[in-house]
Amino acid sequence: MTSHEYKQNAYYLLYLIRCVLHEQAPAKEKLGKMDLSGVFAVAKAHSLTAMAAYALESAGVVEHDFKQERMKAIRKNVSFDFERQAVLAEFESAGIWYCPLKGCIIKNWYPEIGMRQMADNDILVDGSKMSEVREIMERLEFETKVFGKSHQDVYEKEPVYNFEIHSTLLEPKHGDTLYNYYKNIKPKLIKDEDSNYGYHFSDEDFYIYFVAHKYKHFMEAGTGLRSLVDTFVIGKHFGDSLDKEYISRELRRLGMYEYETENRALAEKLFDGEELSEREKKLLDIYITSGTYGSFQVRMSQQGLDGRTRSTVKYVLERLSLPEQELKEFHPFFYRHKALRPMLYTKRLISKSLDGTGALKLELKVLGNVTKKKNRSPKTLLKAAVNKITASPFGRVAKILYDAFIITEYHIFSLIWQAKSDKLTKEQRDYVVKNVTFIYKSFERQYMARRLFWNIQKFFPGVKVIIADDSSTPLKIKSRYAKVIQLPFNSGLSYGINRALAEVRTPYTFRMDDDELLTLLSKIYEQIRFLETHPEVDLVGIQTCSVPLYEQPENRAKQYYRFDMKNAPKPLKIPHMTRIDPTHLVVGKTPNVFLARTEKYSQVGYDDNIRMIDHHEFFTRAAGELVSTMDTSAFVFHYHNWFDRNYTKYRNDVAADARYIREKHGVQYYK
Repeated sequence: MTSHEYKQNAYYLLYLIRCVLHEQAPAKEKLGKMDLSGVFAVAKAHSLTAMAAYALESAGVVEHDFKQERMKAIRKNVSFDFERQAVLAEFESAGIWYCPLKGCIIKNWYPEIGMRQMADNDILVDGSKMSEVREIMERLEFETKVFGKSHQDVYEKEPVYNFEIHSTLLEPKHGDTLYNYYKNIKPKLIKDEDSNYGYHFSDEDFYIYFVAHKYKHFMEAGTGLRSLVDTFVIGKHFGDSLDKEYISRELRRLGMYEYETENRALAEKLFDGEELSEREKKLLDIYITSGTYGSFQVRMSQQGLDGRTRSTVKYVLERLSLPEQELKEFHPFFYRHKALRPMLYTKRLISKSLDGTGALKLELKVLGNVTKKKNRSPKTLLKAAVNKITASPFGRVAKILYDAFIITEYHIFSLIWQAKSDKLTKEQRDYVVKNVTFIYKSFERQYMARRLFWNIQKFFPGVKVIIADDSSTPLKIKSRYAKVIQLPFNSGLSYGINRALAEVRTPYTFRMDDDELLTLLSKIYEQIRFLETHPEVDLVGIQTCSVPLYEQPENRAKQYYRFDMKNAPKPLKIPHMTRIDPTHLVVGKTPNVFLARTEKYSQVGYDDNIRMIDHHEFFTRAAGELVSTMDTSAFVFHYHNWFDRNYTKYRNDVAADARYIREKHGVQYYK
């Protein structure tokens, strides 16, 4: 839906919520104007579907999706209560003090069960007993998802249980004032009368923490409409019983007084049906666009991202880095050794890309949308930032650090891949050595060419590797398994690969680039067996795992699904996207790393007149000559160094290639 439609549906949702809070049935004429599917989408984003369902059903409207959400919310609330009691009973037995937080308290103040939807159970415990807590949770058949990485550990159990166990209430990144206020909150807690180790906040301190928690989310990435509903419900629950003087004093101390006053007034006016001021409407817009737990768009706005190179780079660096206090508390080694902090930031980036949530990819997409509004694509901004660093006195240092960053990433990924791969037997390795020659081109990146050679030898000791090198300084590799063909400076990729291919004497050739590395999941032996089983196929491409950002190989493969080569001189022998087996399908063009039958590969070869952009041109001519397939599950590691200024200068010099290809193939070349 458009932004206007989203906002309109949000206003309809707020009307339904207001009706529930005042125990009124929505007017039928109002309901008649609503697009319930649109209202549902907005309600889902703000975790308000169950509450909206109660409103609709009070008017006799029973809509399937809303009803399902209401029933699910009720079941979840009840299940969470039972499971939480079991967990707290274990804490009691172990002598661990605890204090339930947030939603598991607030939900009881809503008009009906299930109205306040629950995503997790938050519990504050004795921070010195986190290991004992972990033993208890795992004994209760919870799976540890996060442990010891921040102020909260995360545990999950089928079918719906999610517990966040807090050692402290806030982190250093939330500011010294808030962090220090809540760092040792135990003295402020009140012991429960019906337990030995259970505690709770006073009503005033509960409200102050609720505001602090909401304020944290609002300042980081915004917070959604449900927090306004919570504010209204809490206000109605406590009425005039709170010590407002104490609350005001503490909020001023924490720097949240104006925030609380403004947002409480917004909630009260909104759900009491009063007209909002222009300022309040703008504030409401932030809540509408944030969703339950905020949004990247709001975060970028809060942090001053405006699409310019400087603000974009600043945003990225701030997202990767950590406050000094947080480093000191949770990462003491890196707090003491500043020079090694890039390793920590590498680990953070890798963890985010592998966490399965898709959050990193979404944030990058949003970053792209923000920058595009200024007619600056993310790629343009990134290129400008890299060029600025490369041209600066820090360029050489950046190149070294980036290379260390990438190699660290490769080794971390290798540990992950090891669990997913089957180790090759000696016979399988020997079979590859006997039947395959590896070829690649090297230019002005000798250290990468040597790294790739020894990487290949690690996987397949004794395999023949042929390298065409046209660098200004000749490539030297001391090994009888390496053959370096020295070419005139900057002869070009096509010329070099042709010369290397001419030296191959094995039935199969594996073509790579010098900025790639084999992985445990490259599956070269499996590709040989596939070609032997399918004589109609001539070439098998595999994916590139391009870093520093990781993307699943299956997703990378999708970019090649559009290359059906219908405008090639000859039609494909086997139709595009024909599936040969569960992991191999026919495509018009594969990634530029593949295993091919040497004889058929040589018959197509490369056009020596094309220095750099040979990839698409090769597959255009290969159409009708070779049957190319792609294994969507196999991949190599791809890691071009962004800060290699000398190489990039030649790599980007492709204008002559483009002119030549247009003259050779015409305007339909890329279609």
